[in-house]
Amino acid sequence: MRAAWPDVAEIAIDNDAFSAMSLVMEVIRAVRALRQEQNIPLGKKAALILRPSASRQDVLQVAAPYIERLCNPSKLVIDANAAPPAERATSVLTDVEIWLSLEGLVDIEAERQRLDEELRHLDFEVERLVGRLANDAFVARAPEAVVDKEREKLRGYEARRAKVRNELKRVATVSSGQGAE
Repeated sequence: MRAAWPDVAEIAIDNDAFSAMSLVMEVIRAVRALRQEQNIPLGKKAALILRPSASRQDVLQVAAPYIERLCNPSKLVIDANAAPPAERATSVLTDVEIWLSLEGLVDIEAERQRLDEELRHLDFEVERLVGRLANDAFVARAPEAVVDKEREKLRGYEARRAKVRNELKRVATVSSGQGAE
């Protein structure tokens, strides 16, 4: 009780582990959000396909037990070359495309409306960042790290927007009865 307070050495933060765990949490959050948007209870199983960038595939493979436990898929596929199911709900992250199979579970028109809403949000974010980065006063006064972070966000939003547009085209094809892929 009278001993000196212990000295704690500065703990080194493992940035790779932090980044990996952040990705896993983001994937789980996105899958749960897809289930909620589609009114698919966690108890109802649906196939889950993750198509990560090649650099992130190993991270998701290692985290597969966590994803299975917290997302409750009937089947989990983690593959950089995975083919998406014809009827699916989609979430697009910077490093991962997420597909939740909706075959026999969900209305395709509702998925189209959800993707339309996501596209409007991404269009808004891209326009906002383009305007901000076109503002010479902002670029001149803001620290370089802040400007670089905004440019990185813009690249991420533009990539996500392109993927969502592709999904909208696919959903339009499925809903018109022409098939997919």
